[in-house]
Amino acid sequence: MAGKRGNGEGSICQAKDGRWVGRLSLPGGKRKALYGPTRAAVAERLAAAIRDRDQGVPIADGRFTVKDYLAHWLAYGCKHVQPSTLAGYESHIRVHLAPRLGRLQLAALSPRHVEQLLSELQAAGLSPATVVRVRATLRRALGQAVRQGLLVRNVAAGALCTAPRAEQKEVRVPTPEEARGILAAFAGHWLEAAVAVSIGCGLRQGELRALRWADIDLDAGRLTVRRAWQRAGNKWHLAEPKTRASRAPVSIPASVVAVLRRHKAAQARTWLAAGRLPESADAFVFTTRDGNALSPQSVLKAFRRRLAAAGLPAMRWHDLRHACASLLLANGTDVVTVAAVLRHASPTTTLNTYAHALPGGQEAAAASMDAMLTGRPPAFA
Repeated sequence: MAGKRGNGEGSICQAKDGRWVGRLSLPGGKRKALYGPTRAAVAERLAAAIRDRDQGVPIADGRFTVKDYLAHWLAYGCKHVQPSTLAGYESHIRVHLAPRLGRLQLAALSPRHVEQLLSELQAAGLSPATVVRVRATLRRALGQAVRQGLLVRNVAAGALCTAPRAEQKEVRVPTPEEARGILAAFAGHWLEAAVAVSIGCGLRQGELRALRWADIDLDAGRLTVRRAWQRAGNKWHLAEPKTRASRAPVSIPASVVAVLRRHKAAQARTWLAAGRLPESADAFVFTTRDGNALSPQSVLKAFRRRLAAAGLPAMRWHDLRHACASLLLANGTDVVTVAAVLRHASPTTTLNTYAHALPGGQEAAAASMDAMLTGRPPAFA
């Protein structure tokens, strides 16, 4: 006796009129019927439909809607994205795209519909940056539909519809003096090593909390970011960095190596006093007293409390990464090298973020130009 088909594998039976019919489960609980004159013909069509479905190609018909397609794309076309990215796509579709565009037939979707969507989102009070991200989700989904031959063109592409321009917020970068003051304020604090690595190496907080001793070579003065804590919905999970640049090795300043050595020795003493074995290579570098990974809330709370006690201005933990850039740029490090330290995908990102980080840059450039034009030494203030 043949085994029963599993969920999603489809089924085949003969209808009363003599035709054979195969039925296939689609996302959202819908079923698709495929007809043929023989069982073999239907089985072939059903196998092709299952293959297409599992590869992210929707099984469309004349009633195929934008909502149907987006549900299918989420289920089968986003298998290789980070969970946090997938959660963002799902939120954009559920909250903004499906309610406004879902009933339209996919083939009837036009640039006018997309521009009306963007206008409605702006009128509803969404920030330009959020509207841009919603449009990016739709553009990516429809791009796959074009590649699969379901659409002739991507109606959410920039050439066909315009989205509001998201103004880039100017980053408030700590000055070198402020960065040194932060390091001094945390000397001897349980967050001293974490602050030192953030400023000295430019790690993001999620990368910092996911760092293991196996990722650090103190003798060589290098570390490698192999994973980061990311949030998807209400849950945190460990994920690999998105880009090759993010996984590049990072050189550790000698002063930070010294702080890490003291931190490792103190961690071993704490664990032994609690009756536990010293930390293994697989252990997290920054942990609670019982060896668990730190929570972002506890880190930020302790960080801000220490800043306040030292009379320093309140800031985000991510501002320590900006402090790293500030120190490097103030020392005359070229932008390409700064981008490599921060593991930006491109120096363009570094320029866009830190173009106004250091005051007096244009004045110095003007003085250098004047020296070249007049032949006199530059008179820097």
